[in-house]
Amino acid sequence: MNNKNKNIAANQDEGKLVRVEIADATGHQTLMLSPQATEEYVSTQEDKWVFVDNRLIEAEHLAQVDWNQTQSVRVMPGLVGGVNPPDLSLSFGLVERSSIDEELRFEQREQDRFWRDGRLARIEGLIHLFHDSIGKNLKALDLLKQIIVDNQETIRIGRKNIIVIGDLASYAIPIKPIIENFTNIFSTKSSSGFDRIEIHPRDRWVHNHVNACIQVSADLEMPSIDTFAGLILGLKNDKTTFHQESLKPLRDGLISTYGYCNSPITESLSLYLKQCYGAIHDTENHEIRVKGTHGWTWHIEYGDPETIGFRISSTIRNGKKRLHFEDSKHGLSWTNSIEEVLDICVSWPKSLLDKSKNHYLSNSRLFRDSIIEHWAPFAKEFEKDPNLISSQEEDEWA
Repeated sequence: MNNKNKNIAANQDEGKLVRVEIADATGHQTLMLSPQATEEYVSTQEDKWVFVDNRLIEAEHLAQVDWNQTQSVRVMPGLVGGVNPPDLSLSFGLVERSSIDEELRFEQREQDRFWRDGRLARIEGLIHLFHDSIGKNLKALDLLKQIIVDNQETIRIGRKNIIVIGDLASYAIPIKPIIENFTNIFSTKSSSGFDRIEIHPRDRWVHNHVNACIQVSADLEMPSIDTFAGLILGLKNDKTTFHQESLKPLRDGLISTYGYCNSPITESLSLYLKQCYGAIHDTENHEIRVKGTHGWTWHIEYGDPETIGFRISSTIRNGKKRLHFEDSKHGLSWTNSIEEVLDICVSWPKSLLDKSKNHYLSNSRLFRDSIIEHWAPFAKEFEKDPNLISSQEEDEWA
């Protein structure tokens, strides 16, 4: 490119503006910012999720975005797993949030003549607050509509559900409970947060689908419609949200839908396990390997139709496998979650010397005997103190 063309391109970039839509307590606001100003603004939004041209960009990857090529940015509340109960310590006054001490003064002033004279103004203030809340949600509806219009191929309105087609799976959000809650959140029949979301394989609907509890981490001041818009965009970008630490219900739901063998989630699951646990997901051998303590490597095997949980064995220095669980369902009956299994395997065998953490040994004779056989430190401690293992096993094996 010659100097003249370079100058023309530079001038075009200087005049470029990015449409930035921000979900906030006002319903949402729209800014037209230069690429540089856009980059500076989103870098300050640490507690929000940033969608660049409808794709969720994690905070650590924002620096890689070509803002000169960006058309739109949406700053939305992020998703979390489960339900976050409201903070009941907060009270909402007619004019402002108040502390308990201020509420006491509020009651005391009821006896005051000036307080009585202000009743009409307070009535108008209350009505204004309701109007203000309704207005914010009406404004937020514009943002929700635009998100759906911009993504008509992946966000669809069905007869009974809002359908979101993500990168990994398809999701069905029931419409009726959302409208019912929005119509009357104070009813005893209403629920807090969103109902469970249906998870289906990406390419088809199934009758025996998995449900997952996915919520939105939004401020109390944010309109309900903005919160709902955040849910839709988060599900659409499930390949990125899969890696969010707080979204274990989503990961569990996707794993229940597809399993551990090759599927649309294999790449995301393998990357997540490697980043969080240093684990290797070996789909060819149907196992997940993770380093434990004292040079041990744990092999968590899946894919056997006769096994409900996992077959767990170990090796040391690439030696022969030592079997510890034929089926983790019988020894680790409290979980079938790969994350929970990995959480304990990375601390084994060292943590088995701690009586407060070795109750797994009392649930499985095979596990106990295999640890005694293959790990001398434990065998030595057990010989000195048979009470190293909870007496619960005596009741189970009597």
